[in-house]
Amino acid sequence: MDRTRRTLNIALDHARRAVELDEKNEDIAEVIETYGHSVSLLLCIIESIRREQVQSGDRSYRAEDVMRLLAIHDSYRNRMAVLSEFYGIPLPADTKARL
Repeated sequence: MDRTRRTLNIALDHARRAVELDEKNEDIAEVIETYGHSVSLLLCIIESIRREQVQSGDRSYRAEDVMRLLAIHDSYRNRMAVLSEFYGIPLPADTKARL
């Protein structure tokens, strides 16, 4: 779980950076890309937690924690999609299939 927690911190750092850039409304392509990094990492974390719970029965993450991560993931994914559509900027390749 330590690796998962480190990855979560990185994902949340990307998310914070994306929000900061989004608020400045300067480089929308960078905003979308930064949200994309966060979304991809969050999805990997969610999948990893689920896999670990099934394989080992490890319940150090509660259902509420996973639901919170899903809500954060969906929020950033949706914002990224809105910006992409509004500004006509393509989504990062690694997020297209997951939207």
